[in-house]
Amino acid sequence: MPEVYLTVEARDNLGNGNRATAQIRIILDDVNDNAPVFDMDLYEATLFENQLAFLRPVIVHATDRDDQRSSNSKVRYAIAPTPYADHFAVNPNGEVIVVKPLDYEAVAALYNESSAVIDLQVVAFDAGEPPLSSTTTLKIFLQDENDSGPEFLQATYAGIVSESATPGTVVVTVSAVDADRSNLYGRIVYRVERGAQDKFVIDANTGVITLASGANLDKDVQDSYDLTVRLARFTGPAALDTVDDAERYFFQVVALDGGFGSDQKTGTTTVSIAVTDVNNKPPTFPLMAVVEVPEDVAVGSVIWKVEAKDPDLSANLVYTLLNVTDALSELMVPVRKDDFNYTACFGLTSDGKLYVASPLDREVFETVKVVVQAQDLASETGPQTATTTISLRILDVNDNDPFFVYPPGSTGKFYESSVIENFLPTSPLFTIVASDKDKDRTMSYTLENLLPSVQDYLTINGETGEITLLKPLDREQYTWLNFSVRAYDSGKPRRSSVAPVYLFVIDVNDNNPNFTFAPSDVTIREDARIGQELTIVHATDPDSGEYGQIAYTLDPASAFGDFAIDKDTGRITVTGKLDRESRSSYSLVVNAIDAYENGFNRESRKTSRTIRVTIEDVNDNAPVINADDLTDCIRLIETDGAATQFYTIRASDADQPNSPNSEIEFRVVGGNGTDLFEVAPKFGIMSTRVALSRKYGNYSLVVEARDHGFPSLSTNHTFNICVADFNDNAPVFVQPFENTTITVWENATVGTQVVQIRATDDDVGDNARVKYSILVDQNFDYQTFKIDEDSGWVTLAKTLDRERQKQYVLLVDAHDMGVPQRNTMQRFVIRVKDINDNEPVFQAARQEFHVTENYPQGQVFGKIAEALDEDGDEENSQVCYFILSGNKDDAFSLDKVTRELRAQINLDRETTAVYNLTVKASSNCAFQPPGAQMPIPLTSKDHSVMQVVVTLDDVNDNPPRFTRHVFTAGVTVESKYGSRVTKLTAIDADVRENAVVTYAILGDIEISLNVPQTFKDPPFAVDKDSGEVFLNTKFTSDLKGYFNFSVVAKDKDGLQDTAQVFIYLLRADQRVQFTLFGKPEDIIGIENSLRDVLSNITGATVNIDDVVTHIDETGSPNERLSDVLMHFVDPSGMIMDTDLVINLIDQMYDRLESVFKDYNIIEVQRAVAREPSTNETTVLKGMIVGITLGLLLLLMVSIGLFCSQRRRYTRKLRAATALAYSSTDSTAGLHPTEVPGTNLHQYEGSNPVWLNSYVEKWSKETDEVSSGSKSSLDDNCVPPLNAYEEQVRKTTFFGDDNLIKPLRSSVSPNSVSTFQKPMNNNDRPKRGDQQYNNIYETIEDKEGKYIAKLESTEL
Repeated sequence: MPEVYLTVEARDNLGNGNRATAQIRIILDDVNDNAPVFDMDLYEATLFENQLAFLRPVIVHATDRDDQRSSNSKVRYAIAPTPYADHFAVNPNGEVIVVKPLDYEAVAALYNESSAVIDLQVVAFDAGEPPLSSTTTLKIFLQDENDSGPEFLQATYAGIVSESATPGTVVVTVSAVDADRSNLYGRIVYRVERGAQDKFVIDANTGVITLASGANLDKDVQDSYDLTVRLARFTGPAALDTVDDAERYFFQVVALDGGFGSDQKTGTTTVSIAVTDVNNKPPTFPLMAVVEVPEDVAVGSVIWKVEAKDPDLSANLVYTLLNVTDALSELMVPVRKDDFNYTACFGLTSDGKLYVASPLDREVFETVKVVVQAQDLASETGPQTATTTISLRILDVNDNDPFFVYPPGSTGKFYESSVIENFLPTSPLFTIVASDKDKDRTMSYTLENLLPSVQDYLTINGETGEITLLKPLDREQYTWLNFSVRAYDSGKPRRSSVAPVYLFVIDVNDNNPNFTFAPSDVTIREDARIGQELTIVHATDPDSGEYGQIAYTLDPASAFGDFAIDKDTGRITVTGKLDRESRSSYSLVVNAIDAYENGFNRESRKTSRTIRVTIEDVNDNAPVINADDLTDCIRLIETDGAATQFYTIRASDADQPNSPNSEIEFRVVGGNGTDLFEVAPKFGIMSTRVALSRKYGNYSLVVEARDHGFPSLSTNHTFNICVADFNDNAPVFVQPFENTTITVWENATVGTQVVQIRATDDDVGDNARVKYSILVDQNFDYQTFKIDEDSGWVTLAKTLDRERQKQYVLLVDAHDMGVPQRNTMQRFVIRVKDINDNEPVFQAARQEFHVTENYPQGQVFGKIAEALDEDGDEENSQVCYFILSGNKDDAFSLDKVTRELRAQINLDRETTAVYNLTVKASSNCAFQPPGAQMPIPLTSKDHSVMQVVVTLDDVNDNPPRFTRHVFTAGVTVESKYGSRVTKLTAIDADVRENAVVTYAILGDIEISLNVPQTFKDPPFAVDKDSGEVFLNTKFTSDLKGYFNFSVVAKDKDGLQDTAQVFIYLLRADQRVQFTLFGKPEDIIGIENSLRDVLSNITGATVNIDDVVTHIDETGSPNERLSDVLMHFVDPSGMIMDTDLVINLIDQMYDRLESVFKDYNIIEVQRAVAREPSTNETTVLKGMIVGITLGLLLLLMVSIGLFCSQRRRYTRKLRAATALAYSSTDSTAGLHPTEVPGTNLHQYEGSNPVWLNSYVEKWSKETDEVSSGSKSSLDDNCVPPLNAYEEQVRKTTFFGDDNLIKPLRSSVSPNSVSTFQKPMNNNDRPKRGDQQYNNIYETIEDKEGKYIAKLESTEL
């Protein structure tokens, strides 16, 4: 309380007499006895390493209870010296900022922990003497960032493994470390990339690399193993280059830390694994490219080096040329060996060098194939060979001259053409075509043997052979053009050939006729007779024959039918009557035309000349006077003086201008006005001889117009002249007299006569008749009155208002009816006499006052604006003021004379913030207001009433109030750290800064869980500004229970309120979904009322978890519906199961039916996982369905092929069995080289690749043989077997688990299918026997039994 107000009373007469009071104001001086106090003892904040800003702004705040007007209460902040204190600073407003970034690993290492927490001490000082201070703790939780990647301890790792090692064998162990100390980013897992699963695998946690299950390390099957790990955003090479050593496997291992997405960091190392080798595989050829050989390569030149690859390290390869085949010409036509022995053109050395054995000719064959075989002489398991085919392309050499392709029908020895003289074709005359037997047939052409005089006339396109005429030819100069064309090929060196060309020039009519005589100008009189000769023209033509004969014509459009010309002689004569006045000249166009025997045609040529014919004038037209502009007499007035020009006579003569025939002269020849008027002879100007004063009347004048031709011609015309009187007097005002005051009462009615105005005119007739009018003025006074134009009476046109205008000035005009009209103007002043007829008027319709609430009663806080009375009399201008309405609870009083406003009650802004008073000003001080509490609506017409608005300014006298004393909410155990749980709301009845509310947790958080749990940090945090509650920890999935804590809401002056918060742990399936009509933003406004209604009816605590857009059965969002997710808590504090909640709602449906209708609830069900449909999901589903169908189709095709091949192989195996167990006589019917169903052949070189058609024919024939045939494959052709042999045979060849699998190696032409039945050593076939030589081979398994194995290139 900085100030104290005392009221002191003094009384005389020992306290019984009169009294007087005085007010004493006591000001208390402040002493600095209060230290600043922080709002919170502990502040918490989250900061990521390497960042210069907290996750949320951190603002500490301390208040000092000392006098706010003194320096004792001014608070400043500082940071106490602690570890890492120099990394932070605090602003004057209490905001803690980061000035230097922190390293999570350094902080954690300082405290020797896996987490990093900094306790920062913030000190608040006041400015008093001595200064006081207090301290609070800011606990900063430093969060790790993934700023370090895994690093392997070695750049490379090496291991050795045997080719026969078993799966699970440990090969090598890799190890990496990560500098990040957090459990998340410091954890490392290991991975290898594509293809490694069938060779090596790595333990994700330990980095141990072992041999994968089912892995085949036979390097002969895969001679190198190369694997590259692709990392997120990895920009390095896609694969390591494979080393030449085929005994090693190279791949990369990647170590990944715990980062997410693009934040994840990796490290890589290279692993090299060596495998021992066994020599057991044949050589292979790589894919052969096409070999190009020049046509002229020398015999013996090596054109290619054949190289086969053998995975065995001890391979010794030799090469053999098997065949040369498929020789094709340039047009892909096969070349027969009889025509050209191309097989002798190539040879092959044992080391694989392919060379040319005889000369090549590309024009005979362009492509050929060479079959080469490679054999490994160091094979340990029998012959090992491979075959490849080399495609050779013979490259062309320029060894042929070009040859010309002549047009059909020609002799084939020259080119011939023709051209019209003087003609320049737009396209080439003709084209020279040459070709070449060589590969490149590109030709170039040049002209030769062309005369020097015509070299500029012809050119040839060097690329296309097109011959083009550059300039027209004149046949009179050149009849024939003879020259040659040379064609060059594009080979090196170039070769050429020459062809002669003959060009004939065709004659045309190319000369125009030429006039030798044709006058340009001729003159003839317009009275010339018809048939009279005008002139004669003559022309010649250098052409001969028909082209040299000339005919003459006259252009009809130029002659107008008045002239004609003789076609043969060129004589021009008059054919029509000439009239110079109609046409004074002609431009005759005369044509001279050759080849005109049958009229003008496209072969005719003509020359034209223009002859100008001038028509000489003859005086045959009289003058014409034009007076069409005179419809009445020529009007003059008596004021015109002598020599006044008043009219000009217009006359014309059609004869030749500027000649005597058209020169006109005027003179007066009659009429009664000859003494008054005259005419100028040359120009025809009429003027007065004397002044016309007093000579008004009507006159006539006869005028003659005559030309000067011979003979002379003339014309007469009569002009009427009227002389009129002149108005020379203006009206004069005679009533009222000048300066006379005219008055009229303010309440005079419209139409009242005010005054009569009169004026006179000395003229007579219309010149003396006067009319009146009021002229327009800038003050618009003329609109209030009107005047009778004949009588001059002024009457009232509008009602008068003296308060608006006291006098009017009228400008009256009096004018006569003469011509020209004359007028006189005079001003008249009309004064308005006043009556009392106006109420006071406010100058503004609204006035505002601001008063602090709790303002002292009875004190004046404002004064009403003054109203003005427009009445001029002093007795009518007195104004009094009254409150008509809006004075709620009689809160204010208004002095009706001084206009002072006072407060009559204790004003409380929270009760009434604004008062709308209606105040009236009246000249009637005895007026009694109605005293209405509510404001009376104002009208725009009543200006004696004004709206007075009294606004109460706020004082911070109300604490914040929570909207609920108990807040409940739910959070799932799967919720993420920092998730929003609920929002606390407190409302302060004050406004602006007095209503700003801050929130904080009061005390500890009470934890009630099924499993004892210790949290390092409070599990929940409250945003001090918004009141939002956030999750500050992570839960395990086995937790159940709830949390309970108190919260406080404060305003700026420390006024506060508290509430209780219960947060329940729930599973995602413990929510109930209410589906409502409307969008989520529309539902949010009614969610609290819905929750309260459901709580009242069910008796449970209802918590709303979320309001989201509804997802329909197809997984698509429905924007018209919303889902409100709730969970229910029974009175014991346990979360109710969703089935129990739904059953409870069903039981109370009668009570809830109206609620469902009011809130548009259409469905209640258990909340399910939300999976909105997206385009990606639809596309993924379609891809999965497509892949499934494709795999199913592939499986069906595979099963069909398997069944088909099984029957085929079974039949072949049975045939082989029949051969093995039958007597030697059983093969008597077979060809000596046949072994049914196999590729076994008894003689050298009988490779089955070349015998497919024979085998197919043999198979077809054997299918047609009866069961008794010796080559039949039926069971009755095989000798009976004992039970044991039958069992072994079936087990070996027909059991699914023992099906014979083909080896992946290739077989030489002498390799055979090998199988064996159980037998003793005496029964085994010997390799030296003729029957079994190179046929059977016995292999004994581990158990001493014998299995059958079939090796075949067919299989």
